[in-house]
Amino acid sequence: MGLTGCTNCMLFKPCGGHPDPLIFKIGCANYAGNRPPIDTDDMNPHFPDRFWELWDDVGGLVDYSVGTLLPMTANGLPRYVPLLQGRHLRPSRSLATKVVALSLCDVLVSRRGGKYVVKYQNADDLRTAYRLTPDTRVILVGVDHDAPLERFWRKHRSQETCHALARLGFEVTPPNYSFFTCVPRFQILRNRKRILLAAERLSKAGVRVALHLNANTPADWAFWNTFLREHTEVSTASIEFQTGAMANHAFGQDTFNAIDDLLDQVSRPLHVILVGGARFCSQARERRWNFTVIDSRPFMFTQSRKLLERAAAGTFSLKPFPTQRGAPLHQLFETNVQAYEKMLNGGSDTPREATQEDPNQIELLY
Repeated sequence: MGLTGCTNCMLFKPCGGHPDPLIFKIGCANYAGNRPPIDTDDMNPHFPDRFWELWDDVGGLVDYSVGTLLPMTANGLPRYVPLLQGRHLRPSRSLATKVVALSLCDVLVSRRGGKYVVKYQNADDLRTAYRLTPDTRVILVGVDHDAPLERFWRKHRSQETCHALARLGFEVTPPNYSFFTCVPRFQILRNRKRILLAAERLSKAGVRVALHLNANTPADWAFWNTFLREHTEVSTASIEFQTGAMANHAFGQDTFNAIDDLLDQVSRPLHVILVGGARFCSQARERRWNFTVIDSRPFMFTQSRKLLERAAAGTFSLKPFPTQRGAPLHQLFETNVQAYEKMLNGGSDTPREATQEDPNQIELLY
């Protein structure tokens, strides 16, 4: 169990071993410094009670087989989908956005008595709350901080959360349980298993999912290659680039290249959802990916009262756009969404900051 080197570990085959040569030699359960291992509530066999508790929680780390997944429909997914960070736009009419994304954990809430339920009675109530049209396509994104994702894991089985989400009729990217680089590989294997189990349970309940991919070693990518070859029903996958090591430019680029290799090896159409991955839009277009970018940047531009505008030279800049206190922001948001998608399609992902002498003279475009 990682105590005497990777090649001696009973989980070497599904794990592939630690990428660091020293840790590969001594085993990932051992601390390579001058102090003894510290219990960080991760899967470390030095702390057997917790180790086997977490092992049993996912049914072990030997078998990663799951049932047939119910895939998210790739048809109709645009190049860009805005993620709404709350209900702060105060629209006076329904948003003119055909597809929107919301945080999965934002539509779930813990009630008194320990119940973990969907905040809304049905899809119509949610669309009304966010001022969406009745035919707006909604994607619930499972990328979040660890605390809400752990809450989802603890409660989603006993509270029939998956069936409640199925009644909404929305599509979901399953939780992105982290692949840390500072813990024994057992925790990474457990999080891989949790991603798969969450996708399977949502699928069984009738929720269409985009399988979430997470990896940080060649062996991890080899696992997903095999999995996708076996699960030919999977037509849409998601990966995020905005947290942890993925936010690092070099690591993010390596991950993007690994996905590109994976798409070649799988040898079938696969639509990739890049969560927080706008910086790879140009490369994805050059490599002829089928892909969609999801992020909240136009929403955040709007919250900061900034207008994304295209200059005659084709460059994009952010300009101040002050509003009256309490004024609705939906027109500014819709304009920013349109400009942002044009910016991504034009090969840029970062607008420059600019000043505007008279922002009240800016005309919002529809």
